[in-house]
Amino acid sequence: FKKYGQRLKTKESNEEEMASVLSEIENIGKTSGIYLSDVKPQKIKDMDFYKVLLVEIKFQATMPTLSKFVYDLQNSASILKVKRLQINIKGGESSLLEGALQISKVSLS
Repeated sequence: FKKYGQRLKTKESNEEEMASVLSEIENIGKTSGIYLSDVKPQKIKDMDFYKVLLVEIKFQATMPTLSKFVYDLQNSASILKVKRLQINIKGGESSLLEGALQISKVSLS
């Protein structure tokens, strides 16, 4: 718990924390080579002793860039998790994929 507890605690406001999560997602996207076309922060869910930040993303990528993006998200310092992933082939026999992701981050209050 000590190892992850410090990474989950935050002293930022909800808006600052969401901004840092969005920034991290964009940076991971750039290094992975994925094209993020629509990034929408969702309403923060406040629970008893923690809160959940959700972000909806639409993207275009190839399979290798998508797998690198998801891997880097799952292994990020902020402990981001992919909650939902939808993939479609873009236009016929193209190797380009398009889809949507829902990413979450849990933060201790």
